[in-house]
Amino acid sequence: MISARNEAGVIGELIHTLKQQNYPTDLLDVYVVADNCTDDTAQVSRRAGAIVYERFNQHKKGKATPWITYSAPWPTRAGTSMTLFDL
Repeated sequence: MISARNEAGVIGELIHTLKQQNYPTDLLDVYVVADNCTDDTAQVSRRAGAIVYERFNQHKKGKATPWITYSAPWPTRAGTSMTLFDL
C-alpha cells in the first residue's frame, strides 16, 4: 500500500518498480491511497496498474493509513501481508 499526496511526478515509477520484482504477479497487488491530492496522482497510479482509493477530507490530513486499513476490501488470500510506503 502506498499512501501518497500530490506525488504524480514519482509514483508511476515506484509502482512500475514494485511490479518488476521477482514475485508472482498473480500474488502482488499494489494499492495507492491518493490522499487529498490536487494533482494527477490517482490517474498516474491507475495507469501504472495500481488499485487506487481516493480520500478527500481536508479536516483530517495525513490520515490515509488508518482510513484505508479499515475501509478497503482487502484480499483474503492465505498468506496475505501488507507493506506500507508513505511518500
